Amino acid sequence: MMSEQIQKVWSAVHNRFGFYDSQGNRLPELSIIDISDIPQELDRVDIEDIFKIWVWIQTNINRLLKEFDFASVEIVEHTEFEIRLVSNDITILRSIRNQILFEAISELGIKKQKQKLNLMKVVECKNSSILETFKKDYSKYGPRKGFEDKFKLYSGNYAREGSVWNEVAELGNSYIFVAHSGIPFLRGFYNTTKNKNLCLTEYHHSHDPYEQYRKAPLDKNFISNLTKEDIDRPIIIDRSYTGNTLKYLKDFIADSKTVALFPKTESSIRLSDYFIINNKLFNSKDVNFNKEGWYFNLIRESLNL
Repeated sequence: MMSEQIQKVWSAVHNRFGFYDSQGNRLPELSIIDISDIPQELDRVDIEDIFKIWVWIQTNINRLLKEFDFASVEIVEHTEFEIRLVSNDITILRSIRNQILFEAISELGIKKQKQKLNLMKVVECKNSSILETFKKDYSKYGPRKGFEDKFKLYSGNYAREGSVWNEVAELGNSYIFVAHSGIPFLRGFYNTTKNKNLCLTEYHHSHDPYEQYRKAPLDKNFISNLTKEDIDRPIIIDRSYTGNTLKYLKDFIADSKTVALFPKTESSIRLSDYFIINNKLFNSKDVNFNKEGWYFNLIRESLNL
């Protein structure tokens, strides 16, 4: 049963629910498993076994939540390829996630293999000079004192590194990441390529989840360029559920192309120029959506070493 403090709000634009407490604060969500961005705990598990884990969790998630007896935890209406939970306590979410993954592996008798899968790495990096210029440009809309932890530009302490960034760097000349979920990917892109032609923007279709924590309302036209040079042949990079944010930004920013990170729907792939699954770049034009099991075949292809 859902806690009275959790309010589920449907966004027709995002085609998904958002979750807020009674004061209107956005509540934390956590991915239990995402087969387009396979967690590092499974980096030595065979892909067919990962699919078995995925099916097992789908089948057992409601039973497991009842057994854990956490009334304040809900399943986010998930896509076909990701299961997310929401709660007013991120610590509870992390504990449940670990328990569910452990139980799935144990119940299925999954064994690790010697060779690692081709995944993006999560790399700790507490300090990053590359973000300081963005912080100065963003400071007008940044967090009020005491709310820095709400903004990954100020509180993020990790990067998502992978060889795929070298391929992305060949697509254009300027690279625009979308705050705030894009900060770890911006850092990973820079750490991998050392390319400084970086930009940061932020856009929300409807409700701004950071509104109550800001010094001032966000300017919807905000964009920061690290080098202060002209933005040339821009590549816009963002996590993608429906693809609507990337489509809006592509229409807004001239001569741009888009890269969807770990797309969760057919729509998000169709609306992007390129997309990344795990640590591999794909061209959206090459996808045959009529082929049975097309998405799972893309995941298999993404993990080929």
